[in-house]
Amino acid sequence: MKQLSDDWYTLGPNYYRRLILYKLALTETQNFNNFFIAVGGCGGLIAFLQKPKQAGNSVLIITTAAGKVFAENLWKDAPPVAVSWSDSEELVVVQKSGYVTMLDLNGTFKRRFGFGKDAENTQIVEAKFFSYEGRTAVAVITGSSQIFIASSLERPRILAISTEVPLTNRAFVWQVVSSPMSGEIGAFKGPWVLLAVDKEIHRMGVGKAMKVEIRSQGRQNSFSAYHKMAISPDEERVAFYLDNGLLCAANLGSTLDVCMELNFSDRAATLGGGSNGGHVATLPSDMVWLDNSTVALQWRNFVVITDMDKNVYEIFYPSFVHIQPEASQMYFFVMCIMCTKSVVDGLRVLTPTTHEIIQRVPQELECLGRIGASSSAVLLLSAYREWEAGSGRAHEFLRPIYSASRMHDAVSACLRSAAQCAPASALDVQRTLLEAAHFGRGFLSIILAVPGPGAKELDCCALDNLSELTIQITTILRLLNSIAVEWIGMALTWKQFEYLGPSNLLNRLLARKHYPLAVELVRVYQKLSSKIPEHIQVRTTGMTRILRHWVKSLPAQSTNHSDTNNSMLTRRLFEIISRCGGSVSGSDRSDGGGGVSFAAVAETAIECGHLALAERLLELEPRISAQIALLMRLRRYGHALTRAVQSGDADLLLAGVLQPLQEGEARMEPTALSLLLRQHPIALALYRQYLEGSGAGGVTAPRQPRGKLASQTLAVLQQEDDPALAIHRTVLEAFSSKDAAHRSSLLLKARDSYQQIKADFLSYCYVPFPALQTCEEAAKLLNFHRRLEEQQVTAPYFCLDNRAPGSHVLPQVLEASAFRWQGASVNATYTRLVAAGSQLTERLADQVRREFKIPEKRVAYLRLIGLALSTNTDAAWAEIERMAFAKRPPLQLDVFVKVHVDAGRLQRAADIIEKMPLEQRIRSLILIGQSQEAIDLATQERSEPMLCLIQRLLLKTDRATADQVGRIRSQLSS
Repeated sequence: MKQLSDDWYTLGPNYYRRLILYKLALTETQNFNNFFIAVGGCGGLIAFLQKPKQAGNSVLIITTAAGKVFAENLWKDAPPVAVSWSDSEELVVVQKSGYVTMLDLNGTFKRRFGFGKDAENTQIVEAKFFSYEGRTAVAVITGSSQIFIASSLERPRILAISTEVPLTNRAFVWQVVSSPMSGEIGAFKGPWVLLAVDKEIHRMGVGKAMKVEIRSQGRQNSFSAYHKMAISPDEERVAFYLDNGLLCAANLGSTLDVCMELNFSDRAATLGGGSNGGHVATLPSDMVWLDNSTVALQWRNFVVITDMDKNVYEIFYPSFVHIQPEASQMYFFVMCIMCTKSVVDGLRVLTPTTHEIIQRVPQELECLGRIGASSSAVLLLSAYREWEAGSGRAHEFLRPIYSASRMHDAVSACLRSAAQCAPASALDVQRTLLEAAHFGRGFLSIILAVPGPGAKELDCCALDNLSELTIQITTILRLLNSIAVEWIGMALTWKQFEYLGPSNLLNRLLARKHYPLAVELVRVYQKLSSKIPEHIQVRTTGMTRILRHWVKSLPAQSTNHSDTNNSMLTRRLFEIISRCGGSVSGSDRSDGGGGVSFAAVAETAIECGHLALAERLLELEPRISAQIALLMRLRRYGHALTRAVQSGDADLLLAGVLQPLQEGEARMEPTALSLLLRQHPIALALYRQYLEGSGAGGVTAPRQPRGKLASQTLAVLQQEDDPALAIHRTVLEAFSSKDAAHRSSLLLKARDSYQQIKADFLSYCYVPFPALQTCEEAAKLLNFHRRLEEQQVTAPYFCLDNRAPGSHVLPQVLEASAFRWQGASVNATYTRLVAAGSQLTERLADQVRREFKIPEKRVAYLRLIGLALSTNTDAAWAEIERMAFAKRPPLQLDVFVKVHVDAGRLQRAADIIEKMPLEQRIRSLILIGQSQEAIDLATQERSEPMLCLIQRLLLKTDRATADQVGRIRSQLSS
C-alpha cells in the first residue's frame, strides 16, 4: 500500500513533493532546443512554436498537458521573440516586428496590437510576461534600449519606462515588478522594471530611473555580471545568480539588503560539466521562485531547490540538452529538454517523457504524513489500515479518539487531506483517505446513537457541516479525477481548482468541447447548497451556457423543417436536455433550479443560422414574452400572434401586432398582412382600436399609423365592407362632437343604421345593451338636456364619483346652482334634479325615472343623495327621516347613518343606530365617534367577536382605546 510520504522530500523543516502528472511521448522532431514553449497554467495547453528557419515556415503545435496534439498550424507571420498563455487562455506571441499577436486555442488569429514606431523600427529583442491587476501584461525591450509595458492585453495601454542605460552588446537581466514601491509616490506606483547591467542594478519606472545599492552581509565575491534574476511571488524578495556561481537573495526595498548567499560553483562544475565544458556550462539555464522562501535553479539535466536557510535538494534527469534560456516572471520555461514554469502552487517540469509538478506539501497532508505526527486524523488513518489488514491493533488507535468531537475532527481532516491529493498521481492515497473518513463516520454514528456525555459534544450544525463537506469534496474529486484522464489532460490540484473557479473551468471545458464533463460540473454545483455568487451563477445558468456553446459549434444546416439533419439535431437536443436533468417543457425552471433558458439558446441558434432548430427550441420556452420576440425575428408572425392571443396579455398582444408593422422588421405585402390580422380577430380588433383611438378609458383622437406598411394595411382593412365598423365610427364621432344638435343627429343616424343591420357593437360591455336601444337612450338624454338648458333649469352641480374629502357617501358640490346639463349621465341628471328641491324639478326627476326606467333600489339611493344635497333643507331631511324610520326602509340603515354623518347630523344618526343589529350598531357607533358606547355594548353582550372588531377598527385611530379593549378581552377570556 502506498504511503502518504512516498513521493515527499524534506528541505529543512518543510516538505515538498514531486508529482508525475503525465507520461509524455513527444516526437523526435519536437526538439525543445528548436522551439519557443509556453505551458498553460492550471492544466492548460502547451504550445510549441518553432524558431525561425532559413527555409520554410515555422510550425505551431498545441498539445494538451498530457501531450495529445490539440492543433497544428504553420506560422507565417513575423519571427517570434516570446510566447505565453494569457489568463483568458489566449496564446500571446511577441514578434520582432513590434507587434503582439493573440491566437485562440486552435492557433487561429484573433487580434493584435503594436508597441509604436520605435518598436517597429528598431525591433523587439526581449519580452517578459507578468500579471498586473489580475490580468496578463507584457513588457518589451527594443533594439534602441527602450522599454515599453502593455498593462493589459484586452485594452492595451502602452507605458514608456524611463531608461538611460544603453543595453546594446552588454550583458543584462531584468524583471518587471507589478506592485508599487513602499514610500514612493511618483514613478514606482505602477509596473516598474528592475534591471541589472554588468555589475549595476537600476530601478526604472514611468518618468524616473535610479541606481540601486545592494548591501551584502557576507564576503564579496568577484564577478563580472548578473546571470539570472527572479522576483518572488509576493514581490518582496529578489534572487540574483552571479556569473561566478553565487546565488544571492535580497529584500526588495529602497535598497537591496542581501539575506542569503549560497555558492553553487563547485556543485555545478561537478554535476553540470560535459563536452562543452568551460565557464558557461556551470551556469543555470533558468531560475524561478518555487514559493516565497524557496528558489529553483535549472541546469542542463538537473534542478536544484534551495530555501533561505541554505538547505538544498537536487532532482536529476537523464537527458542531455543544449541550453537556451528564455524566462519570464509569470511563465518560466527554457528551450531545452526540460521546460519549467511557475504556477499557482508549485513548479511545472516538462521533459520529452514526463510532465511533472514540484510543490510544497499542503498543510492538510503534512499534518498526516510528517514524522512524529499524532493528530486525530493520523490515529483514524492508522486504525483504518490496521482494520483493513485484519489486525486487532485497530482498537488501540481508535481508543484515544473515541469521542464525538475528536472523531468529527479526524473525519474532517481526512476529507480535507484527500482533497489535496493530486488526481493524476495519488489516487491510491486519495482513496485510502476517503475510505478512512467513511470508516470514521461509521464510528461517529455509533457514538452519537449511544446516550452519554460524548454524544452531547457536537451540535446539529457541526454534523450538517460535516455532511456538506463530505458531499462537496467527494463530488468535486470525482469531477477532478474525470478531467485528469489522459485523453482530457486537465490534471488539477485542489488549490489550482479553487484558484481557477468553476466558471473558468466550465469555460475551459466548453472551449475544448468536453460537453459531458461540462454537464457534470454543473450538476456538481446543483447538488451543493453554496451561497457564493459564482457557484450560484454556474448552478443557474450553466446548462444554458453549455447548450449555447453546443449550438455555436454545429455546422450550418438547411432551413427546411423536414430536413434529415434538422430532425437529427432536434433528437440530439432532447437527449442532451434529458441528460442535463432539465425539463423538455421548461415549466419547472426556477431561479435556483438550474433550468435551461430555451429563449437564450434559440437566440444563439438564430445568430448561427439554425432557424429550424431555433423554432423547435421556442416551443419549449415557457415565457411567452421571450417566445414572441424571437418568433418575430424568425418572421413566424402567425405563430407569434397565436401565442400572444393565448397569453391574454393586452400589452403583449399589442406589441405582437405592432412589431410586424415597423419599417425594416417585416417584408410582407399589405394584403398578406391584413389577411394575417383577419385570421386573428382579437389582434385585428386591438389594432383597429389602437389606430382609431377607441380606448376603454374614454374617447381619444385617432392615431395615425406610422410607416408605409402600416398605412397601406389600414387602407386595405378599411376598403373591406364592414358596416358595423362604419356605424361604430359614427357613434364615436357623435360623442366627440361638442355641438348638441349635431351629436343628436349622428346618434339618430346610428340608430337607424343599427335597425337595418341589427348589430350589437356593445356586446363586450360589462352590462350588455342592444346597440339600437343604446343609441335611442343617448339621443333621448341629449334632447332632454337641451330642453333643460333652454328652460334654464338650475341645480347643484357635482359628480357622483367625486366625493368630498372625508365623506363616506355624499359627493362634493362644485357649484351651488348651475344650468349645465350636457354630458351628465342619467343617474347624475336624476340626482341633480332631486337636489334642486322645487316642484318643477321633482316632476322632471320623476319623468327621468319613468322614461329611462331606473330601478327602484337605484332610485332610492340616488334620491337619498339628492335630498341630502338639497337646498330645501328642512323638507329634504324630513323625507330622509321618514325613509329611515319606515317599517321597511328602502335602503340599508347604515347608508342613512353615513349620510347623516357626512351631513354632520350625529344625534339623528344615533337614533337610527338604535334600530340596527348588533354588529352594524357597533360599526356605526365607531363611525360617529362613540367608541365608549360601543365598548360598553359589546361588554354587556359579552361578545368576544365584537370586542375584536372594535379593537381592529380603533387600532389605527385610537391606540389607547384599542389597548383598553384588549385588556377587556383578556379579562373576559380568563
